[in-house]
Amino acid sequence: MHELISKAMSDIEISGLSNATQKRYINIITNFLKYVESHGNKIDIEIVKDYLKYLKNDKSRCIGTINDHRSAIKYLYEVILDFGWNDRRIPRLKDYKPIPVVLSKDEVLRILKSTNNLLLKAVFTTMYSSGLRISEVINIKTSDIDSENMQICIRKPKSGKARYAILSEKNLKLLRKYFKKYWKKRYGKWEKEDYLFCSYKKNIPITSKTIRKELKKSAKLAGIKKEPTPHTFRHSFAVHLLESGSNLLLIKELLGHKSIVSTCIYLQLVNIKLLGGRSPLDI
Repeated sequence: MHELISKAMSDIEISGLSNATQKRYINIITNFLKYVESHGNKIDIEIVKDYLKYLKNDKSRCIGTINDHRSAIKYLYEVILDFGWNDRRIPRLKDYKPIPVVLSKDEVLRILKSTNNLLLKAVFTTMYSSGLRISEVINIKTSDIDSENMQICIRKPKSGKARYAILSEKNLKLLRKYFKKYWKKRYGKWEKEDYLFCSYKKNIPITSKTIRKELKKSAKLAGIKKEPTPHTFRHSFAVHLLESGSNLLLIKELLGHKSIVSTCIYLQLVNIKLLGGRSPLDI
């Protein structure tokens, strides 16, 4: 079983999956194979069903977590082991999907204003103004900022397909201030492959854990009752563009969605009043 775990780790490393997904899959597959080893070493569909039931009934895992385990194990069976897989025998569990948290423009500005640390302010502003995922913002290199064309090159997106994101004029001014007063003062001369948002040492990007923790602090200082996450900025970016009249297809490209279906979720989040929507009773 140890050899299989090593093979899984090796194959996943060259899979093309994002770093976060690789780590998650390796952890899930390792735990699953240990479960298999403790239950007779027979790798088949039945052991998968038993394991998922174990997660649900014995470990009280939520539906989202169980589906995440299912996806990783399916990858093990189909890609690494080249075994058969039957989605009808092991279907994804249906889950209630809550409406994503979205901030108003005023709430976003209050959070940014309450953030005094220049590094964190630059990170938060870039996430919101460009609609970036947390994994994308921490991987920005100094050379990815294209001030001439007012865009940011996103080289490591979740989809695997590089794209360009909007570079806000206000954000560019803030980034220049951050780079001059923070980055150069702390790290000195820069090179093209240096990360833009570093933590303690040059070329070591700020961690997603730090961003999440500090965002909670800033939201609390701003008196925001909602519980925003870094992804809340991305949701808010899309909704605010829709409310300002931007085309849904353009937003899809800016967000890097593979399918327009993923982008359409924001249609239910917009302020209908801002779009001129009225009840037929009031017309």
